[in-house]
Order: sequence, then C-alpha cells, then structure tokens
Amino acid sequence: MAIRFIFTTSLRPGREAEYDAVHRVTPVELDRVIRAAGAHFWRIERDGTRVFHFVEVDEIERFDAVLDGSDVNSSWQLVVSPLLEPTVSERTLVDDFEFGRGELVWELPLAD
Repeated sequence: MAIRFIFTTSLRPGREAEYDAVHRVTPVELDRVIRAAGAHFWRIERDGTRVFHFVEVDEIERFDAVLDGSDVNSSWQLVVSPLLEPTVSERTLVDDFEFGRGELVWELPLAD
C-alpha cells in the first residue's frame, strides 16, 4: 500500500518566479531518480512564498535513501536550495490529498 504525505517549504521573498521557472521542465535524470525511489506521485503547489508538496511513495525509508544517495538529486538541490528558506516542515501522513492550497507549480508526470 502506498504512503501519502504532505510537507511544506518556504521560498525566499522575491524568488517565486524563478522557483516556478525551474520547475517547468523536469530533467529526465531527476524523473528517473524520483521514480526509482518509489514515488508514484508528487505535486507541488505554491501560495505566495509557501510551497506545498504532496507525495505518494512505496516506502518512505527507500524514498529517502535513494534521493539522499543520488548525485542527480544533489545537483538539483544546488539549483533549488538558493531559492528556499532553510526550514522544511515535518511530513504529515494523510489518507488522501486535499489540493488547492495554491497554484500548481509542478507534478510528476505519469509513467508511460
């Protein structure tokens, strides 16, 4: 059974347009790593500087281990980290997602 969770991040003021722009295209290698980590779904919505992440994975431990050990993810973090405040909320496990907390920024496309 898949595990669903939500977490939030915050953008540095004035970085909203840049954050949205870097999410317009998902690098192929990053897509592969996210899927290899067991993610089935990832949606990002933004309300001002508040960013909401809705994620569905097979196992949280595997998800974390694969992303943490990935050079591709590390490179991506170098792109997005300067746009973000350093704090990340705790994950909240949920049975279902309630979208519409902000405007859609990015969504993991369904696999072919």
